[in-house]
Amino acid sequence: MLATQPHRCSSLLRRVAAAALAIALTLAPEALTPPAAQAHVGIPMPAAFWGPFTAPAGQCVRTISHGTRRCFHQVLIAKRRCMDQQLRGAGCDQTALSATVSAALAEVQNVVDAACLGGQLTELKYSTFDEAESDVSRACGDQTDIAIGLIYAPVVATGTFTPLSPQANACLVRVSALSQKFLEMALQLKGRAFDRISMIPVVSGARRIALLDRADARIANLKQKFADRVHRECPAFDTVYQRTADWFMAALLPRTDCVVFATCIQSDVSCPLPICGNGITEPGESCDDGNQIDTDACRNNCTRPQ
Repeated sequence: MLATQPHRCSSLLRRVAAAALAIALTLAPEALTPPAAQAHVGIPMPAAFWGPFTAPAGQCVRTISHGTRRCFHQVLIAKRRCMDQQLRGAGCDQTALSATVSAALAEVQNVVDAACLGGQLTELKYSTFDEAESDVSRACGDQTDIAIGLIYAPVVATGTFTPLSPQANACLVRVSALSQKFLEMALQLKGRAFDRISMIPVVSGARRIALLDRADARIANLKQKFADRVHRECPAFDTVYQRTADWFMAALLPRTDCVVFATCIQSDVSCPLPICGNGITEPGESCDDGNQIDTDACRNNCTRPQ
């Protein structure tokens, strides 16, 4: 199993801010919430209150957002290449892979230092440079690990790499390539929506929600198209993965939100928490085979037997 980047929690300040906003929405929703946001269910409510920012802070958030997405792209490609090589019977240079991942994480951390000043980060609700660096690194490292655990679930769910038949392995390789394309397109659509919001000096909550709704509608259409392509390129998908392509795409999609929201305060409330038993190996889990058998290679608490 590929190594998971250490999980570092967001600061207490950001959690308090998110909790305070949730309480405010509960106590006086009609005063704080635009009508369009009240009816909206796809986007976490705080997205309606993201921004506006001064020009320097807006440039800061766009730069680190683009850097985080670039890091996710680079690391996912590197990890996919390693997995695909193993599925084809070739070896994977783990030292080279670790070096590539470390370089990508260091690059995105340097982007934070180079693109933002302390006051700009404060405006974006970060308490320190370390917190901003931690968030973008976690978005890149943790989310690529989750994506890899999902894409290659049939061979890594137990925590150890176990190749299948040549036909099934070939299916995983094709699904991997499709997954990368889908994630990149979804990231671009959602990222552009937030880029626009951060550039507009004054924009209503309803307008912000409308921009995000439009992006989500296009992403939903993409998700269905890619689910159909998965079935065409891997007809045995349901058998190999023990899941439907629709379930797979729905589980893959939150990775884009987690990466995009990593540069916003909404990351605390929009990124799904790890759930043991959902069949997706997430931070803090050494395996997750999604079943209730406690005597196999992955225990019910998502750890491997000693």
